[in-house]
Amino acid sequence: MNQSLATFGLTKEQLQILFSLECHMVNKDRYVKERFVDHINPLVADNSKKSTWYVAFQRNLSNYLIEQSPEDKWNSILAPEEIHQRIIQVSATSDTEMWKYLILLECVLFRPYFPMNEADQKDKRYNGLRFDTETRKQSLSVIAAWLEVDVKYVERFENSFKKNIKKMTGYWNKVLISVSAGVAAAVLAVVTCGSSIAAFFAAEGLYGAAAVSSGLAALGGGAIAVGGFGMAGGMAVLVGGGVLLGLGAGGSVGMAIASTSPNAVLGENAKLWVVLKEIVMGIFNDTKRAQDIISTLADKIMALKEEIALLKVQQEVNKERIKNLEKSVCYMEKMMKA
Repeated sequence: MNQSLATFGLTKEQLQILFSLECHMVNKDRYVKERFVDHINPLVADNSKKSTWYVAFQRNLSNYLIEQSPEDKWNSILAPEEIHQRIIQVSATSDTEMWKYLILLECVLFRPYFPMNEADQKDKRYNGLRFDTETRKQSLSVIAAWLEVDVKYVERFENSFKKNIKKMTGYWNKVLISVSAGVAAAVLAVVTCGSSIAAFFAAEGLYGAAAVSSGLAALGGGAIAVGGFGMAGGMAVLVGGGVLLGLGAGGSVGMAIASTSPNAVLGENAKLWVVLKEIVMGIFNDTKRAQDIISTLADKIMALKEEIALLKVQQEVNKERIKNLEKSVCYMEKMMKA
């Protein structure tokens, strides 16, 4: 199995932990009094909307886990009191601790209350909802302790992510908002593109799961499953920017993302930077693995450029797609140079 793909792959057991942790974060947040006030468009606190989103989110993730493992113990969202014990169980059978850092990174960059279907996006029902800052901080501290990871990595991962966004764009504050929008747009594009992969994601409940985090977790899982790895390869999902390594030839999902949402690619690039700099090199000092990842990424950039060349044969018909692909390639090349 390609080592660069294996680096970013979570098993179904680890995926259950990630989904459960994200649900735990939202569950804690929905009971906090809304502090956000927009003085231009005053917002009346409505935590019932957060609860509605949470219920739909948890249901979608549960559906995805059941779809992956219909009859085993890894197909449900864990209660908070079960999560730490499950982490201990999974850790005892793992030959590396890297998955713990990948899960923490996903939790650090997780932002709830995104639209989970076209209706959500159309009526903007969750616009204005915010993740309470203090509750998020407390949840991440608990999660780091459960994962037995130094809590200092919460701030380090977030700062490294922002730094790379700024490196690729010149600024980061506005871009982070558009990155989230880009993720939602990418999911919509894949679900509605009419390809065979669209049918895979169109199954009931998988829209929300596909957008589970800025890591496009279930999209990565779909890319692997379609590519023949799936559960048999010990990989249920790609996180931490690993979806970029599925771009290009044979990576229909990744290609759909790159050709419709450069902002999603931007977010994945920034996340990949964190994994390479802070985890692969900073924590594990694995130069060989880092070189393998960079080499694979270079191959994917070349594949995207070849796709652009083919599309330019019919320039006018493919104008928007070419523009998006070129922007995606630009972000990836900047990350490579960094």
